Amino acid sequence: MQYYTSMQLNAGIVLLGLYLVLIFLIGVLYNPDGMNIGLMLLPVSLAVITCLFIYSMNLNNLIQKKKNLENSKHNFTLKTCPKGYKKIVNHKETLCKSDNPNNLPFYLKGDDTVCAGEKKQTNGCFNEIKLKTDKCDKIKNFFSNEDILNSWHEYQSECNS
Repeated sequence: MQYYTSMQLNAGIVLLGLYLVLIFLIGVLYNPDGMNIGLMLLPVSLAVITCLFIYSMNLNNLIQKKKNLENSKHNFTLKTCPKGYKKIVNHKETLCKSDNPNNLPFYLKGDDTVCAGEKKQTNGCFNEIKLKTDKCDKIKNFFSNEDILNSWHEYQSECNS
């Protein structure tokens, strides 16, 4: 995710450039003996500095909000199994099992007996993962057969959007 656009970056560069031009003009127009025109640019320079400060603070807040949004928990819960899998629901477990012996069975949801510790890695337990990016990555890494992922509509709508 890009945290800022090139237009936002260019606006900051323009403000900084305007400030440097004003500083240059103040230095060039400074005349200690006569009328000091450079001092008339001082309020304009202070206004540009204030705008630059406010702009940088707002851009920083925007970047922080985008980072927090990216890192926030996205609770989507998988409810269906891929095509070719049967959904078996017990009290606390949801198992997806295929008739094809080459396709690994996996749990969408499970209790501590199937989704604790290292069992979580081998059994799937995808609904235990809260972050969307982590959940999608784990699902993709779990299946060696890309056709399973392509036929799983729920995975496609959540992870490839």
